[in-house]
Amino acid sequence: MLQFIRFRRAEADDVPSLEALLREECLPAENLPVEEFIIAVHERENRILGCGRIHTEEGAYELADLVVLRDFRGQGSGRFLAQRGLERRREPIYVVTRKGDLPFFQQLGFHEIETAGIPAPIGAK
Repeated sequence: MLQFIRFRRAEADDVPSLEALLREECLPAENLPVEEFIIAVHERENRILGCGRIHTEEGAYELADLVVLRDFRGQGSGRFLAQRGLERRREPIYVVTRKGDLPFFQQLGFHEIETAGIPAPIGAK
């Protein structure tokens, strides 16, 4: 249910909230390329509840930093953020994720591959 949630490109003023959201999930939060992020904003609470981005490095594309606050998970925000990012993708695109999150990404059309199949810029993380 996406009631009261607005999706938009992140702006410079969003960086502190993005950093906090990423740190909560133990993800790197320094020197964020804010222009790559799409965010989900709860309109009534005026706060960022999720984010995601398509990261490009040396010709490799990665769906990265897809995070939704725990209280808002299971309502479609993560799926929408991923789909918005994937709309602007080039093939192939990769996701590096925890095993427990694999079913979510499989529902989006991703397939598990061996680590050796991941391009060096993405796999080196």
